[in-house]
Amino acid sequence: MINVSIKSGTNTLRGTGHEFLRNDVFDARDAFDYHDRTNDGKADPEVLRQHQYGFTIGGPVRKNRSSYFGSVELTRIRTTESSLVTVPTSLERLGIFDPNVVVVRDPLTGRAFPQNVIPVERWDPVALQMVGLWPEPNFVGTTRANYVSNPSHRRHRAQYDIRLDHAFSPRDRMFVRASRMDFSGDRQGPLPSPAVGAPNNDVGRDENSAVNVAMSETHVFGSTVVTKRGWASTA
Repeated sequence: MINVSIKSGTNTLRGTGHEFLRNDVFDARDAFDYHDRTNDGKADPEVLRQHQYGFTIGGPVRKNRSSYFGSVELTRIRTTESSLVTVPTSLERLGIFDPNVVVVRDPLTGRAFPQNVIPVERWDPVALQMVGLWPEPNFVGTTRANYVSNPSHRRHRAQYDIRLDHAFSPRDRMFVRASRMDFSGDRQGPLPSPAVGAPNNDVGRDENSAVNVAMSETHVFGSTVVTKRGWASTA
């Protein structure tokens, strides 16, 4: 369980600022990076541009009675992800299949096509159009995976918080706070548009926002009796 409390302002104006930076110029290449971004014949680390920065500020509205506190935190991350997938080979795009991989049978007779070749006149017209969505192979390795790409992955997150505190008396205090979070992400698939080639639903656009509002009032009746009333809503 994690309890989070947004701090309150004080009688003195105070603030902070921060920046957390990550960049691929400081990174070593991963064993599964295949893409050569610099055209030097060697695979390079994935693109990484990460900035997390923000500030806080708090101070008095009315000394010893009212104060405010606010914060902003922004995260901007742009990366690429080395992807190695299988696309139709140049021969398969012509209907010629390797019998060591698959034996293609005529669905009407159940017999294998001669030389394992599907005649063009037997192609489904929809399938014929879909062949053009696959790119040509650009990679040769020890498996049938033959297409390497470097799709981008962008994530933007913004967090805003504000809190107001007020003391009606030494025994009666309250606060009101509001928080908002906006998130957007765009994760590209390994194949060029309009194809995506995603293995799961993690590839696509992601837009989310959330708002949380809370209010609390605390009253001290005496040394042994304290009441606290609160209200919160999230959307």
